[in-house]
Amino acid sequence: MEKALIRAIREAKNHHHEYVTVEHLLYGLLHDELASYIISECGGSTDTLKEKLQQYFAAEIPKLSSTGSAEPAQTIAFNRVLQRAVAHVQSCGKQEVDSGDVLVSIFAETESHAVFFLSSVGVGRMAVARLGQVADDRLHHVDQRHQSLDAAELVGDEREVALDVDVRRAELALQRALVRLKIAEHTRRGRTT
Repeated sequence: MEKALIRAIREAKNHHHEYVTVEHLLYGLLHDELASYIISECGGSTDTLKEKLQQYFAAEIPKLSSTGSAEPAQTIAFNRVLQRAVAHVQSCGKQEVDSGDVLVSIFAETESHAVFFLSSVGVGRMAVARLGQVADDRLHHVDQRHQSLDAAELVGDEREVALDVDVRRAELALQRALVRLKIAEHTRRGRTT
């Protein structure tokens, strides 16, 4: 998720856009493994979405003036999407926001081009929410299975797998913490602009 946020902001900067929008966020999500999987499973094409967004960026987003700030400002809608995703995760008792949560949250911005583009490739909110829930359930199952393993009883290859899982879980925990920090930082910046 952190990489998707970074890519969204970088895309706005690369185009010298005045704002970081929901469409930039969708573009960043298209480079995220989970979001790409969900979109593909819903029948959408990430390549088509990237093309549509690139055309939209070139034609529709205002550019920074040469005398203006070098940093694009986050739109209110951009911040709403992130805040909605965080609120949803907290209400569900999940530990972290993932790209599926943010993708579902985008659909609440019904007047956005992001929702229009998703709909134009056949991706709807209910399908995204359903697939996001399936992915969450699978991750929860993996976490439960991992917690139930007793490392002392493991032998040979199973011990290596368990160690790999521990390393991956530590990496994910670090990524989750970084995402929370980035979201808090972006929210704070959004309030000051």
